[in-house]
Amino acid sequence: MLLLLIFSPVYSGDIHLDIGDNLVSYPFDLIQSFDDGISKEKLNDVWGISSNGKSKQKINGDWYGSLDFFNPNQDYWLSVNQRFNFTFNEPEQDIIIEPVLSRSFSAPDSFIFNQSLYQGFYFIKSADIIDSSLVIGEDWIGAFNGDVCVGARQWNGVYTDIPVMGHDPLTSGTEDYLNVGDYPRFVVYDVSEDE
Repeated sequence: MLLLLIFSPVYSGDIHLDIGDNLVSYPFDLIQSFDDGISKEKLNDVWGISSNGKSKQKINGDWYGSLDFFNPNQDYWLSVNQRFNFTFNEPEQDIIIEPVLSRSFSAPDSFIFNQSLYQGFYFIKSADIIDSSLVIGEDWIGAFNGDVCVGARQWNGVYTDIPVMGHDPLTSGTEDYLNVGDYPRFVVYDVSEDE
């Protein structure tokens, strides 16, 4: 006789967050949009979220950045301004959200970089190329340490988040990345001019 037991993971829900940065795992097996993943009530006390080179930050009461979805079993840094118990909203079991990639991720060759454990983000409010605004979904902004690209993002409008990677002694390919006290140099790639 064969007895088959099937268990569903139990999500207890409450995660205690302290003021500052908190590492939190998204516990569900379904992708969920940023807007659906956290209740508006909980978002009132969160000012930033980041993971794997993507982020969202609250600026003047609105959310900006490239982190559009919560992915199964991925960790996220939540930056909060007060202590509270946090829960992700449970996704609907009968709805599978397919992320629609509205942005192209084919970075120019000179804008390729490696992911690092040490990362930060610059939110760029506006950028121009000789008195012309960047084109959303075409032009790119790269962050460089000398001649080494340490982060890049395709321009997606006001407050585009540019990831900036730091040197991680345990990750090859980050040897020439930023160290404490370094500042990146930003470079614009104009697709229409291919430079």
